[in-house]
Amino acid sequence: MKLLIIGYIVTFLSITVTAYSQQTQAPDDKKEHIAHRAGDKKMKSGDPAGALVEYTKAVQANSKYAPGYASRGIAYLAQSKFEDAIRDFNKVEELKNSEIMNDPRFLYNFGSALVRTNNQQEALEKYSRAIALITGKPDSDHKNLLTDIYTNRGQIYLSTEQYEMAIANFDSAISTKQRVEMPHFYSGNAYYALATKAIVSEETKSKGLEYSKKSIDSYTSAITSNSKNYFAFNNRGMAKIISNVDHTIEVNKSAIEDFKSAIALKGNERDFYLNAAFALEDIVYRIDDEYLRKSYKSEMIGFYKKAADMDSDVAKEWLKANNSN
Repeated sequence: MKLLIIGYIVTFLSITVTAYSQQTQAPDDKKEHIAHRAGDKKMKSGDPAGALVEYTKAVQANSKYAPGYASRGIAYLAQSKFEDAIRDFNKVEELKNSEIMNDPRFLYNFGSALVRTNNQQEALEKYSRAIALITGKPDSDHKNLLTDIYTNRGQIYLSTEQYEMAIANFDSAISTKQRVEMPHFYSGNAYYALATKAIVSEETKSKGLEYSKKSIDSYTSAITSNSKNYFAFNNRGMAKIISNVDHTIEVNKSAIEDFKSAIALKGNERDFYLNAAFALEDIVYRIDDEYLRKSYKSEMIGFYKKAADMDSDVAKEWLKANNSN
């Protein structure tokens, strides 16, 4: 039986913009300071587009005003204008403003923009510098930032299939005990990837089973942090499926419950229905009790039909091949 392997390794699911803002407290009437303060107010009120206008006024008033470029870069980043953000962050470095350049928040924001433009090696360098600057600072703001940096750095390694490095970074993020849901989730994805590679060979199957258990545990921790994480439910179900080398019905049923939980939380993801259908198909193929087989088969067809309604070619082909339209 073919199982649909849903990776759902959504690298950089979101960017947490930790805004570096050079708060100008001096009561002067310099145009760049007035405009910068106006931009800060707009950023705080959730208006990055409006802030962008004010920060542009600041750098127009003084083309060597590095704080204005740093803050405008954040306004660009908040609007997903990553190339523009990088240009402004580069300008800060060109102006050699060491105070900003050595601020870990600036390095984090710079790294996040670089990541979104596929400049991963440069992003790693920025993140690593930020980590070195934060080390030894125990306050919660720095811990939150450290969590985000390790999580993003782990995702870079995850996206380049350097799974052990990814896991090490996710473990470091989790150790901060701040915002641990996504580090646990991504760690589950890394262990899942390792499991799928190892479990197919008799020589490495035991290691693959070990990885799959760690994957399940990681997804469970993500769900404990956020019981509405439907991807974690789906992926935990898949981790249970790949760990079920003996095709135990009870393990499949447990996986199906996870797929159902994912569906209950987000009912328009067709792959959740397909995964449930495939897991049920394995039960239908192996169960001896005719009454239960019919019941499971009916439920399986229902999931295939839901996926077909969502334009799944896989589901349509199955229904056609099995005369279940």
